[in-house]
Amino acid sequence: SSDGKDLVWAHAEGVPKAEYDYPKFTLYTAPWTADPAVLAATARSIGDNSFGARFAEDLRVGCGYAVQGNRQGVEKGSYSNVEIVRLATGERWILKNNSKLGALTLSAVTCEHVYLGVPPFANIRVRLDSLGPPSPPPAAPP
Repeated sequence: SSDGKDLVWAHAEGVPKAEYDYPKFTLYTAPWTADPAVLAATARSIGDNSFGARFAEDLRVGCGYAVQGNRQGVEKGSYSNVEIVRLATGERWILKNNSKLGALTLSAVTCEHVYLGVPPFANIRVRLDSLGPPSPPPAAPP
């Protein structure tokens, strides 16, 4: 996924147990480019991605952040919880879905807010500066 400035993706490793079910995923970022050589030279790990985004549709990128959804127990395109990742440091925040209305959907991330939905009932706007202290970034692969 990209916002035209940053690229973010999950890199799968190992032998899959089932389709798209790899034993390890690592989250990577790089400045946006269409040149594979530049991408290879600038890509860097921002830690383990055990949280769950596997596809571009599971990620939103904006203003130095990535927001990813965890599909556990919900249908495609909806998420049980959401993780916000600061691309510069790999620091993370998890937003737990406490809604009785249903699973979350990802809309966008800006420099000030993360926009989520609980279809068809509500839209949610979360201020980035209200998240509190982040979790430390997970260990980068060797």
